[in-house]
Amino acid sequence: MIVPDYSRDEMMTVTAARQLRNGAVCFVGIGLPSAACNLARLTHATPLPEIFAHYLQRRRIDVGFLGAAQIDRFGNLNSTVIGDYARPKVRLPGAGGAPEIASCAHEVLIVMKQSPRSFVTQLDFRTSCAGPAAVITDFGVLRPNPRTLELELTGLYPAVSVEAARASTGWPLKVAQTLEVLSPPEARELEVLRDLHARTEAAHAASVRIKLPS
Repeated sequence: MIVPDYSRDEMMTVTAARQLRNGAVCFVGIGLPSAACNLARLTHATPLPEIFAHYLQRRRIDVGFLGAAQIDRFGNLNSTVIGDYARPKVRLPGAGGAPEIASCAHEVLIVMKQSPRSFVTQLDFRTSCAGPAAVITDFGVLRPNPRTLELELTGLYPAVSVEAARASTGWPLKVAQTLEVLSPPEARELEVLRDLHARTEAAHAASVRIKLPS
């Protein structure tokens, strides 16, 4: 089968979706984590009609998906401010349910684009202590070292180099002894993901039209 061309964002979303096993109960934020979970639901994972707060509080959530503005080498997250807290350069949406997800979900997965500005040596503010099982980026996958708990590169996308991943990290990124080259998206995965994006955009456009004055 000839696999169509795909973007790094699509590769990241597909890789994140593949982390979810069938039947897993997920608690998901907006943005890339939401797209990954919807893709998993439409391709291989069983849906759940609605997740209520008591699922999380009673530790019934198998997987929590998070994103953030900053992450450090141990998987701590910042979604509060960029810069000094009292006089921030940027004030972000804040914690939301991230601390509860990080502390109560059995497994935490983080999905975010990798750059020296987002993968930092020191957070401007620690919103949550995530301790993720994996961090899925637009370069590959990072997982905590079993001994040090420091995130290290364990998987790379096709045609992505270790040097490129390291250049997009604000700390000296270590590489696992066994580095996996991750499989590219399959045609079916891309078809479903692109249809999902198209339907989402159409729904947003319709919502804007409804709100515009006549």
